Amino acid sequence: MTQKIEKINPTIDPSRGIDLLKKQIDKIDEIINLEYNSPKVRAWESFTGELLLNIFGKPHNNLDNFRSMLHSGGPIRIGMSDQEWQQNFVKSMENVKELLSSFVDQLELFAPVVHKEESAHRAKAIHNSKFQHNSKSSPANRKFNQH
Repeated sequence: MTQKIEKINPTIDPSRGIDLLKKQIDKIDEIINLEYNSPKVRAWESFTGELLLNIFGKPHNNLDNFRSMLHSGGPIRIGMSDQEWQQNFVKSMENVKELLSSFVDQLELFAPVVHKEESAHRAKAIHNSKFQHNSKSSPANRKFNQH
C-alpha cells in the first residue's frame, strides 16, 4: 500500500516570499538572545515554518530542511544543563540563518519572473472572480436578484 503524500501549492509569490524571509532572517538576531525555551522562539519557529509552506508548497525539501536545522546545534543527551541547551539553540539558530539565506538565494535565482503589470492583472482578475462569486451567492443578493 502506498502512502499518499499531502500536496499543498504555494500561495505567496517569490518576490513577496523574498521580502518576508528577509524579515524572518533579521529577527534571528533578536531571537538568538532569548532563552532557548521562550514562547517567542516557538512562535518565530512556527510562523517561519508556515511561511516556508506558503512560499514553497508541500512537499518541498526546504520545509524539511528547516525543521531539521532547528535541532542541529549539537548532540542531545539526557541530563543536559540549561547552558548546554542554550548553546545548542544558539548554534541551531546560526545554522537556520544560513539556511534561510540560501532559500532567499534560491528564490532570487530560480523563481519565475513576474512583471508588475502581469501581477497586478492577476490580482485584479482574482479579486473580480471572488467578487462575482460572492455577489451571486450571498443571501442578500439572491433575494435582490429574485425581484
